[in-house]
Amino acid sequence: MTIPKFETSKHLIKMKTKKLIIISLFLLLITYGKSSAQEKTTNSAYISFYSELDAIKAKNFNVTSRLNPETGAILFSVPIKSFEFENEMMQEHFNQEDVMDSNKFLTSTFKGHIENFESLNFNKNGIYAVTVKGDLKIKGVVQQITQNGSLIMDNQIITLELTIDLDRFFWGIRAKESDVSQILQLQVESIYK
Repeated sequence: MTIPKFETSKHLIKMKTKKLIIISLFLLLITYGKSSAQEKTTNSAYISFYSELDAIKAKNFNVTSRLNPETGAILFSVPIKSFEFENEMMQEHFNQEDVMDSNKFLTSTFKGHIENFESLNFNKNGIYAVTVKGDLKIKGVVQQITQNGSLIMDNQIITLELTIDLDRFFWGIRAKESDVSQILQLQVESIYK
């Protein structure tokens, strides 16, 4: 019994279509794997700030950050309630509606890039001067900032260090004007593995 040509070509088309789908899925997985491998992440970046006027210090060890060495793109997400103060009353005040309003604004974010990333060699150990530029969002207010810092390469571990003088008035944080400095000094350290 011979199989009609029509049935044979139909069967071949099905087989070729299945192969094409499998190859496409394989290529998609490889591409996704490459783009994921490029990105470096951490869930334990560190941010602290200091108010010189009243010697107020706060630390946050629960900051999430992503860095893409292929594009220089960088992202930080800062959970506001994770800031820890030495004084419990200060911590309570910090989260109140008239200050950070952390029940409404759960996180602050920074989305930007390393401006001079093309000049960095991510495969060579060393300390590199970098300029980070992007949008800092606090309490729903977005302001662009540009900040110089250091990028430390140590056997595929990347550490980004920044010191930021933050004018809290730019983001509408005006509570306790006489007790808290207008300019807060932020220290950022993010280790990407």
